[in-house]
Amino acid sequence: TSAQGRAEVRDGKHDLSSAHAHWRRVWCVIHTQAYSHLAVLAGEGRNAVRMGEGPATGRRRVRTAWDLVTAVAAHGLEPRDPLLVEPLDDDSWVQFFTLLKEQRLIGLLAAAVGAGEVALSASQQVDVDLALHESTMTTLFLELSLVQSVELLSDAKIDYRVLKGAAVARLDYPDPLLRPYIDVDLVVPASSFDAAVALFSAHGCTRLHPQPRAGFDRRFTKGTTFLTPAGHELDL
Repeated sequence: TSAQGRAEVRDGKHDLSSAHAHWRRVWCVIHTQAYSHLAVLAGEGRNAVRMGEGPATGRRRVRTAWDLVTAVAAHGLEPRDPLLVEPLDDDSWVQFFTLLKEQRLIGLLAAAVGAGEVALSASQQVDVDLALHESTMTTLFLELSLVQSVELLSDAKIDYRVLKGAAVARLDYPDPLLRPYIDVDLVVPASSFDAAVALFSAHGCTRLHPQPRAGFDRRFTKGTTFLTPAGHELDL
């Protein structure tokens, strides 16, 4: 976050994709350690799942559902052995798949399945296909909402930047469907915040949290959340 670091990023001296891959690795390490500890406290070890064979011992490694979700999150970062050499049983699948959808990792799971890293039963493949379809449709509708929002800002001569999910999916992933998201995030200059709020309000967007008084959000909360006419959230 230093001024020098920001200048190097702005001047193209840093590879943002490499940096993002590095932080995905950090995320995976942190979550593996944290969730493994929580699993022991919660007794999840009794519901462990079996993953692919380790190259050193040739024995199957036993991991919790959290470990498998974290491993799916690391798909594509580096070559590795298969995560699941045979489908999970029904109870383990429900536990794993529920956690995975909560973390919005269905795109990475589908990619891991396509790469032969995860074995699925026929019914599990149907679950993945349906979840991927739902995630894809949500993302496409959000991208439409994003395009409409930035067109409004552009026509009004309000500068903006796209943040978080939509930006990361397009800039840092080989396929944007690997990084689904659930809302649109935009930032505008503080001097244009009230104008942007009025603009979206005039085009049918509803503020989820009305400000206590005029200028409060611009000065204190630094943002607000809209519900678009299509029913999607827009964070400004």
